[in-house]
Amino acid sequence: MKFWAKVKFTSEKNAECLIRSFFKEFNPESSLVIQGQEANVEIIFDKPPVETIQAIAECDLLEFRYGKQLQDSEDETQVLSSKQEAIYEQSAKPEPGNEDKAKKSGKHEQEIPELIELANKSNSYEEFVKLVADWLEMGKRKEFFENLLVAANQTKKIIWSNLEAILTANNISYSLWDKVWCTKQVTSKFKNAENHVTMMKLIKEIAKYKTYKFSNEELKVSEESPSIIEIIEKTKTKVKMECMPEISNFEEVLAGIDKAQPVEERVKYVLMAMGLNKLNAKDQEGILKIAVTAVELKEISYDEIFKTISIPFESIMLARMTFSTFINDFVATYDQTKKVKLLDFLKDLQTVVI
Repeated sequence: MKFWAKVKFTSEKNAECLIRSFFKEFNPESSLVIQGQEANVEIIFDKPPVETIQAIAECDLLEFRYGKQLQDSEDETQVLSSKQEAIYEQSAKPEPGNEDKAKKSGKHEQEIPELIELANKSNSYEEFVKLVADWLEMGKRKEFFENLLVAANQTKKIIWSNLEAILTANNISYSLWDKVWCTKQVTSKFKNAENHVTMMKLIKEIAKYKTYKFSNEELKVSEESPSIIEIIEKTKTKVKMECMPEISNFEEVLAGIDKAQPVEERVKYVLMAMGLNKLNAKDQEGILKIAVTAVELKEISYDEIFKTISIPFESIMLARMTFSTFINDFVATYDQTKKVKLLDFLKDLQTVVI
């Protein structure tokens, strides 16, 4: 089996990750050609190259073609890409008679006309999301697609890694195939449209309707009054780790720690919300072991941690770097100027978990 993709790098890290994963899962029949900020990737495989797929998913996918048509199956071995995106966006003005309503609901200069129509039929954002999922014919994956749209309204930066972190934090299970299948549905729906956009751009466009003035007058508030969403946000319980930047959804996760669970489960709950499940099994095990050991100590220090878990001396620095990189990769998705020291993180983790 094989697939071909053309991507655009949005950062140097994108390029590094793609190159590293390509050679890690190298097949001599595959090819990678980089030209400036874009790359053409042809992957030939027997077993899906998961890391390469994830690296492609973090880039802006411009084109995607595959050699074997994906079937509607739960068989994970058929998954070719977590971001098989080729959907289209149509620039259009609101339908006649809806111009005033569109102006009142925020900036929608390049809306998809069907979204405006569905919004006008809805009494709330929740109802709008359900109508969009029905319109896209998401079928048994309707709930997953709706959860994606809800997650998009819980993060300032709408990217796959942030959406996945929110789904994980809320214990919402999904597979790569769910993402591929939903994208395939969107591709089919917009195949005759004029302008090419990505799946993420569609999700961002739908997310704008959070501020739309829906038909239910009882839910409307004046511009001078706080919105219902703002009131809910203010009443949510949050817990902050002092070493971390302001991350609203993560602070809500910390507030949900179940102190009745074993310490290891509490620690794992926090780390999973940061994307622990995206690492390889060895790194996951090492990070979890260090974290659990640290929070159970009376006084946290590198000497005590690594003496307790008996890591060979030559592996200590690598273990520290792996854990530190994991923390700061998570932090960078929210604040690229912030750096968090591993010991500070472990001490704060102990405070919120114990």
